[in-house]
Amino acid sequence: MLPIAMAASFTSYMVMEGFGLSAANAVFGTLALMFSPLVFPLEASMMTDIPGLLALLVCIAMCQRAVRAVSRRGMIVWLLAAGAGNILLGSVRQIAWLGVLVIVPSSAAMLRRKLGLRTTVATATAALVAGAASIAAMLHWFHSQPLAVPENLLVGHLGVINYVNLIAQTLRFAMSFALTALPLLVAWVLLLAQRTRRQQMRVFVLAALAAWFFFALPHTGPASTWRIPFQAHVWESLGLAQPVVPQMMGTRQLVLGETARTVASILIALCGFTLLDWLLQPGPRMTSISEVLFAEDWREVRWLLGPFAIAYLLLLVPRGLTSIVFDRYWIGLLPAALIVLLRLHQQCIAPRLPRACYALLAAYALFAVCATHDWFALNRARVAAANHLMTAGVARTQILGGFDYDGTTQIEAAGSMNDPRLSSYVPNGHIPPLPPKCAPWFTQFTPAIHPEYFVTQSEMNCLAGSSFAPVEYQTWLPPFHRRVYVQQLR
Repeated sequence: MLPIAMAASFTSYMVMEGFGLSAANAVFGTLALMFSPLVFPLEASMMTDIPGLLALLVCIAMCQRAVRAVSRRGMIVWLLAAGAGNILLGSVRQIAWLGVLVIVPSSAAMLRRKLGLRTTVATATAALVAGAASIAAMLHWFHSQPLAVPENLLVGHLGVINYVNLIAQTLRFAMSFALTALPLLVAWVLLLAQRTRRQQMRVFVLAALAAWFFFALPHTGPASTWRIPFQAHVWESLGLAQPVVPQMMGTRQLVLGETARTVASILIALCGFTLLDWLLQPGPRMTSISEVLFAEDWREVRWLLGPFAIAYLLLLVPRGLTSIVFDRYWIGLLPAALIVLLRLHQQCIAPRLPRACYALLAAYALFAVCATHDWFALNRARVAAANHLMTAGVARTQILGGFDYDGTTQIEAAGSMNDPRLSSYVPNGHIPPLPPKCAPWFTQFTPAIHPEYFVTQSEMNCLAGSSFAPVEYQTWLPPFHRRVYVQQLR
């Protein structure tokens, strides 16, 4: 993953500078992307989000080369190369295929004056047909493999509750984006001093309403997820909140208390409202946001990123209707959002970002590094606890150590996971007899495990103690001394 992350960083800088950002702002945008607490932990994981991000960035970079090509032949070659490269690289993560399906055709449409209508249609059609055919062939191959898990856009009948869920997911999405882009949004907060009294009052009234909302929310239960980090699952995995979908039994020790989370949520809302108010009433350098976005020098941004962003968001709608939209699902959209905000600031406010933005970016990067270290420390501790059990003669199939650990145990013991979406699924007859609030959700996937011992993040009342001592480990974020426990059935 390290070479892939390095390639994504380099390509991100090229793309941002290619869209007209100064070198300093392109560096800031790249660091804000790759050192974000949303992205950095995934650079040290086996998830496909970072390879998918690279596939999209490479496609955009090639399309930028097509736009800058001198000859028609060069334009066509770069567009077709972008499509072919995206077909191959996009196979790592399906949403990355928006490159060949959307970005390449929209780039060809942008070049229609230089290419001519017939050549534009032929190039865009060739990319679409080749992309669609290749994608269909690869998906057919995948679904014909034994134990391939199907993934559908929509599941079952849609009712009112689904549309309510979509609205809630959209609001969470907006707040989660404000949290992730905070090092950049601070630049707009600093502009409040230059705004009129009426504009300042409008922002502060909205922030006061947000403060009332956040303080009125319960500190436990589903309502608590409306505070930072707003969405599952990367931000919350870094110790900001109890996981919505726990990967391990027990209660995790959090970096921030409930009061700190509430105050941070209010500040995030203030930043978001400040940006929104500025977009509605920008200031003396432009009469409206559309005046800038539809200017000629924004043409490349509109054509290369606009249709792509719309298609990306539309593909998130089915998830928002029927399930949870995880924060990492919109990583592919983050570069486009950073590019637009950085260009707006560079063109409409000041060429350089204020020092406060760099200070907060450094704080975010430090948090990302420390929190990723602590995530690894937790994983090492639970593996050490499981190894102590096996050294004492306990079989690995008698240990419940967490979703990923148990998945490895299941695959080693039975050859595959027992996914409910497979036709070969057999209900697990060895689920431990635990109360619903205590029982882990992932035991349905691992029938090869007959748990007698449990590795937990905290001592759980529904389980009994054991003769095995807790495993202690050190972290870089508070609380600095933590433990994982070994418990057994009562």
